[in-house]
Amino acid sequence: SQCLAMWSAPTPSEGVEGEIIWVADAADAASYPPAGIPGKIVFTSAHPQQAKSVAAERGGIGILSDLPRLPEAISWVNSWSDDPGGWAFHTTDRPAWAFLITPRQGEELRARLQAGERLRGRALVRTDLGPGALPALTGVIPGAGKEEVLMLGHQFEQGAIDNASGVAVMI
Repeated sequence: SQCLAMWSAPTPSEGVEGEIIWVADAADAASYPPAGIPGKIVFTSAHPQQAKSVAAERGGIGILSDLPRLPEAISWVNSWSDDPGGWAFHTTDRPAWAFLITPRQGEELRARLQAGERLRGRALVRTDLGPGALPALTGVIPGAGKEEVLMLGHQFEQGAIDNASGVAVMI
């Protein structure tokens, strides 16, 4: 399983540390304290892509999300564009990082925070965001008619429970 959002930016080489605070809807600026959250790690159930710009504008240093899917599954976040409908990270997007935990781990963490426990997190992200290409492969299989049918599937997705197996089925 993966727990780092795809296209997460690197932390300083020594990592970063900050208090973990719960922000239920981290994508909504009104959910944050008026003074902001300087130096804090935002813990949320919101999609990290939707929360990253708002959290950073409020002073957050990163995101920890228990994006709900299955209780014991870590959600895979592969969209990191600042454009809410976008996907890939671009040079004009805000660099940020996010880690994901299971919803069950999120419940435990929320319970500790609600009980008044002050928790700190430490993040060390060793990534490199640089120029690159995202190639796509297309092909045509001539048929008997004049009509064309486009079929699309991911070639490099993880696991057999998503579109990774779709390319093989289409071929």
